[in-house]
Amino acid sequence: KLTALEFRAPELSRFPVLRMAREVASGPKSLAVTFNAANEVAVEAFLAEQLSFLNISVVIQAALDTAETPELHSLDDVLACDARARVLTRHILSSL
Repeated sequence: KLTALEFRAPELSRFPVLRMAREVASGPKSLAVTFNAANEVAVEAFLAEQLSFLNISVVIQAALDTAETPELHSLDDVLACDARARVLTRHILSSL
């Protein structure tokens, strides 16, 4: 039987993707789109055994560092940003 729960702030140095998510949340919306797309592509590569678990965060960070951050005014802008981020992330993966 569970008697007590203890919550502590996460150690962001141990959880780099959580750190990135927090940083992205206060940035341009296009950065959040890039983060999501890069995460999905990186995790897909991990599940296909093409990327190590520890390199997921490396790939996401590289995508965030490289991506353009245009303003998003419409759904078409969001979809285009997502597509560009996926292409960029696949390019990053191919260079590893």
